[in-house]
Amino acid sequence: MADEPLALAIDELRAGGGSTAYPAALRDAYAVFEFAGQGKGDPSGVKVDGARVGLMTLPPGTVYPAHSHPAPEVYVVVAGRCRWSAGDRTRDLAAVSFAYHPPGVEHAIEVVGNESLHIVYVWWGDPAVLATDARLSGGSRWPG
Repeated sequence: MADEPLALAIDELRAGGGSTAYPAALRDAYAVFEFAGQGKGDPSGVKVDGARVGLMTLPPGTVYPAHSHPAPEVYVVVAGRCRWSAGDRTRDLAAVSFAYHPPGVEHAIEVVGNESLHIVYVWWGDPAVLATDARLSGGSRWPG
């Protein structure tokens, strides 16, 4: 864990984190501010053992396509609205909603409405799991 208390405002963080395996167009469509984790994301954040925590922002109309990763994950929607899909489930989420993704489960979100989506994500596990990037699954998760 960090040795000193720390409080940060969003404008004190640099965008970083996110999967390096994603195509550039997708990486350019969203911003990730990883403020706690293994030091992979923003170096102005806190280095902690066993977790990665950050804020992801996506502009209106963005589809974050189906992807998976070996770490379990929780999303907390803090602003905006989205259509969330995981496994065989689809649900509309708005602030303040929560979603859980077990390890390896394919999941996706589509921003709906005219405002940006802001999601806090939490990954946890051992360092090898946390160091593994998410991978796109291919195909569409949206019915119809």
